[in-house]
Amino acid sequence: MEELDNEQKEFEKQQIERRNQAILAEQLAKKKKWENIIDSMAIPGLFEYTFESIERLPGNNKAIELSKKWAKEDWVNPKLHHFLVLVGEPGRGKTKLALTIFVNAVYKDLTPLFYQVPNLLSKIRLEFNGKDEQGQIIEKCKASRLLILDDLGMQKNSDWVLEQLDSLIDYRYLTGSPTVFTTNLKIEELPPRISSRLSEGEIVLLSGQDYRQIKAEQRKRHV
Repeated sequence: MEELDNEQKEFEKQQIERRNQAILAEQLAKKKKWENIIDSMAIPGLFEYTFESIERLPGNNKAIELSKKWAKEDWVNPKLHHFLVLVGEPGRGKTKLALTIFVNAVYKDLTPLFYQVPNLLSKIRLEFNGKDEQGQIIEKCKASRLLILDDLGMQKNSDWVLEQLDSLIDYRYLTGSPTVFTTNLKIEELPPRISSRLSEGEIVLLSGQDYRQIKAEQRKRHV
């Protein structure tokens, strides 16, 4: 009987070890996946982007806090609107804040997508010109659990451009899909249909001095 008990204990021990090994392997696979996604952005230091690491300035405190709160939403029973719109002049930190949301989502295993709007439209145009499978990019953007569209309003508008953007934004608006936008323009300066949808979202203004100018001045003082 004692021998059987020992065998049972050994069997249970092995089962626990196998489960632990499986858990560790899954964690390592996820970590590798996250690293690959972040590496694909080709942005130095992106691994280190956190809400805590962003330098607090008088014009960005509200944006950081709202973005942090928005990024914590589970989107099953959200308290916030599924559109987050970061507005401000160039150099106010909109893109860095959007990238921080991106990294946060990667670590939550959401597999987000990040595109600068002019680049996204160029990729979609290549599809329409027959150099790629048509509809793949726009469908991926529609289906993404989190989509970040940077520099909305920097594109050269045409009927075709507005049709693509309207189709994508309208789909994510109607389906309640979490989407982050950054723009240098005021909401009312965007095309009417896009402006109407974004105006319902969580809109926050980043103001203050140009962050790049601040960094340039700091470097000069240390020369």
